[in-house]
Amino acid sequence: MTTVVRKKRIKLGITESAAAAKAKIHFTSWSRYETGRQRPTRPVAERMAMALASSVAELWPEGVKELGGVMLDASDAVGGATADTSQQIGGAK
Repeated sequence: MTTVVRKKRIKLGITESAAAAKAKIHFTSWSRYETGRQRPTRPVAERMAMALASSVAELWPEGVKELGGVMLDASDAVGGATADTSQQIGGAK
């Protein structure tokens, strides 16, 4: 699966291991995020975006995983998040 992250990294001519080092994450984690097998948390996505001179919204237009389990879309990532907290682990409102 070719993701926006992979396309951007290749366009910049950076190896996966170099990009991972720049983002301060393990190479295997970078690979999982880049291939779409796993979605990064917001803090990791921000570091990856910085490593690729990009933005989280550009790299993950579908959103990133928040620590509480709530997905934020690109419009939420810009500010004013209104995510439904009932989707968090436990499901209580």
